[in-house]
Amino acid sequence: MVPHSAPEPQARAHGLFPAKAALRPGLGLREERRARGLTQMQLSARSGVHKDHISGIETGRYRPRHPTIRKLLRGLELQWSEKARVFP
Repeated sequence: MVPHSAPEPQARAHGLFPAKAALRPGLGLREERRARGLTQMQLSARSGVHKDHISGIETGRYRPRHPTIRKLLRGLELQWSEKARVFP
């Protein structure tokens, strides 16, 4: 039996293996939201995007389209030019 190495602590905290973290663009949204001290409910109120949809984007269940991205950026008080920081 071949032993496997445990994922890095940061990856374990997100429930991800490092390679899979790159496949979750919603993590950028979560980081930006938390950096501003906002809950999903607060971002929902500021952006007009339902909190369940925000949760789905952050966990990788949903992939946002341009209109939703614009609303979320507005709710985070970011410009479209800063989109790559939130949605790589």
